[in-house]
Amino acid sequence: MLENGHVGWVSANYLEELSAEVTLPVANADTPVYAAMQAMTLQLTADAASCTEDSLHGVLLQVPAAADPVPVQVNGIDMVIGGTVYVGLTADGTQTAAVLAGHARITNGDLSVAMDTGMQAFIALNAQEASSPSMHIAPFAAADVATLPLYVLPEAVDELAGLADDGPYIVGQAACRVISDLPDNLCPLHFVNRDGDAIVQMDVELVSAPYGEWSDSTHENPPILQGDNVSGMIAWNPTCSLGPACFIGPVVWSITLTDAAGNVSEPFEASFNCVDS
Repeated sequence: MLENGHVGWVSANYLEELSAEVTLPVANADTPVYAAMQAMTLQLTADAASCTEDSLHGVLLQVPAAADPVPVQVNGIDMVIGGTVYVGLTADGTQTAAVLAGHARITNGDLSVAMDTGMQAFIALNAQEASSPSMHIAPFAAADVATLPLYVLPEAVDELAGLADDGPYIVGQAACRVISDLPDNLCPLHFVNRDGDAIVQMDVELVSAPYGEWSDSTHENPPILQGDNVSGMIAWNPTCSLGPACFIGPVVWSITLTDAAGNVSEPFEASFNCVDS
């Protein structure tokens, strides 16, 4: 290591040994080329003149099954990957992230989503390849991942495993402020429901609150605010009353969705702050 902190290699012919010999690892043809990642930042671009029009523009990222989830940042989008994810870029400047195995958490602005196998995120990028505030989560189709070179991965992946899951999922919620004593507050929940069955019920149970009285609730046929019954945002319409307080938060709830086929989502913890207008 040099005085300026730079590290490199030089030929032994130009060196004189001044201290006891230190044994360094020697790489050969049998040395594994894969190692657990720590963290990385990538810049993807759709400008690939040397590639054909149907070429893939992206990277396959795999975290070994026995390893802890790994933080990765692509074009300013924070991801924590626990499995195999294909991160791509479309011709119109949309960044995608498809979870082929395991799970991933993706954060864009104040929205953080937890994605399982079979889900894909879509994030629009501007001309400077910076993310927009919005993010859409949807199930991917077999054709979306059919040409990926999965044979290069050190661990085998069944990229179609998630396509058989018909249950609904709540995957995320943006930060939410609920105005005290107002009946029309809205906290959208991002959801995925591969089979497209109508969401017929939303059950909301209190997990915790700093103080005050809070009641569980059931909502029949909650409306879809954006998207359709396959994916989008569904309405959660909470209410609160501050009483003598000036702020209450966070109030945490466990929410499940039930579709017309009787499939029930895993509980999702959502929260809001109750504030004065």
